Amino acid sequence: MYSITDLVNMALKQIKVREIISLDDETVEAKGAKQTLPIVLETLLNKTDWRFAKVRRVLPKLDKDSINKEYATRKLMHENVYLYPDDVVRIRSVTSGRKENVEYELLSVKLHNREAFVPVLVSREERIELSYTRYCDEVNLWPAIFQRAFVHYFAYSMTMHSALGDAQATQLQLYNMAVKEAMASNTNEDKHRLRRDTGPLKARDW
Repeated sequence: MYSITDLVNMALKQIKVREIISLDDETVEAKGAKQTLPIVLETLLNKTDWRFAKVRRVLPKLDKDSINKEYATRKLMHENVYLYPDDVVRIRSVTSGRKENVEYELLSVKLHNREAFVPVLVSREERIELSYTRYCDEVNLWPAIFQRAFVHYFAYSMTMHSALGDAQATQLQLYNMAVKEAMASNTNEDKHRLRRDTGPLKARDW
């Protein structure tokens, strides 16, 4: 079973770049790989509704007393405000009971106990269930063809700021073939067990 470091090294080997021991190495290669990784993975996950990364969860409401009203719109304060998971890459659907495709807005709010703004989902609905593609960096969940697409896209991305023009073109071509194959094989989603309510997401934490 491969680790994320194994796949990164496969990519580096493709473009004849020195391999790494860990993403936390102090080498130039490790620092570049660590910076490139989230961009590459998020781009790939956003390509389609990958079944291995699907999550469905009921979103908890945010207590409006925790919102700094100086930065809030009037509409926001008169509708229901829900916490937005921080691992969302691609929204698939927003439902309320049997009601499909409900209206919503994705906004940012300033909380009294936080310096930065936080994303929230705002809707008139009293209950919101969100289906989405999450940021899935567990390599053991990736199908082999997705791993292959990742390797080639990672190799391509690592050559974007170098003089490896021929290698860049080759890796982009290999990536395009691999990702098309991966997307074509991404079928029978209903047979895949959804990850439901992964990790804590509680209104009281905010």
